[in-house]
Amino acid sequence: METTTQQAPQAIIRGVDIHKRYVMGRDNFVDALQGASLEVQPGEMIGVMGPSGSGKSTLLHILGCLDSLNAGEVWLDGVRVDKLSRRELAALRRNEVGFIFQTFNLVSSFTALENVMLAAEYAGKGRAKRAIRPRMLSPWSGCPIERDIAPTSYPAVSNNGSP
Repeated sequence: METTTQQAPQAIIRGVDIHKRYVMGRDNFVDALQGASLEVQPGEMIGVMGPSGSGKSTLLHILGCLDSLNAGEVWLDGVRVDKLSRRELAALRRNEVGFIFQTFNLVSSFTALENVMLAAEYAGKGRAKRAIRPRMLSPWSGCPIERDIAPTSYPAVSNNGSP
């Protein structure tokens, strides 16, 4: 009888025993994360929920390579990123990681399409390639990407995601 062993898919995001301490003064500090761990599999959608001040934003900033950790490990697509240099992290953020912030952080004089294309421009993509991806993602994101729509014409979105 033949047996086959199936390997579990490699997590696209993996945080292991993440600790983050903010030092406010000599004897004043905040432990924002104390041993947080999680895995996100390819194609999986997750929600990070908790009360105000529980470390949700800190965890997301660390997983997205926007902030450093004090202890633990962060892996993105099989690559340990918490040990990368500043230059390597900048390249990773530019080419691999994307964030949609609660406050849109848009350039108000740009159209929605131009705002989305800006990150691809920073990554050195040609104009034709910069325009393709936003249009592919538009139906999935629910955000209409049209040339003549200014970001200020979108309804305001509150902190909880409601229009």
